[in-house]
Amino acid sequence: GSGLNGAIILDETGKVVWVREAPPNTEAFDFRVQRYRGRPVLTWWEGTSTLGVGYGEGVVLDQDYREVMRVRAGNGYEADLHEFLITPRGTALLIVYAFVNADLTSVDGPKDGKAIDGVVQEIDLETGRVLFEWHSLDHVGFDEGYWPLPEDPRKEAYDYIHLNSVGIDDDGDLL
Repeated sequence: GSGLNGAIILDETGKVVWVREAPPNTEAFDFRVQRYRGRPVLTWWEGTSTLGVGYGEGVVLDQDYREVMRVRAGNGYEADLHEFLITPRGTALLIVYAFVNADLTSVDGPKDGKAIDGVVQEIDLETGRVLFEWHSLDHVGFDEGYWPLPEDPRKEAYDYIHLNSVGIDDDGDLL
């Protein structure tokens, strides 16, 4: 709408306590309080998006609303808007939607189709290094998805495994 685009905190009466407007032509999603180095921080994803797929980075502010860091996906990718989770081990979990050429004949599609590879990355917050990277195409077949093929999968990518979140379970594994 015509309202403010960015991160905003309101009091119980709806009055603005704090706001940080997103830069022009960008959006802010997933605004929340997380913990980094034992202290609360404000975090959100900032970037651009089209049809549920984002291209951006994570933003971290300290208790005084000062920007501490920006967290970017590695290996040539840009982070998607669906997840930016700071872990207790000093890392961040990000989701990436990578558009790739794909053989979709296993789901009655074309051999020269397009698909979205759901990627999960764990980024070291101190160095920005990718510590772990997982690709859906290496582990989940197109025939395991439930979403129908797009009308023209040569032009529109098949989003067969739309990742929405990633977390750490009680054993320290990613879920």
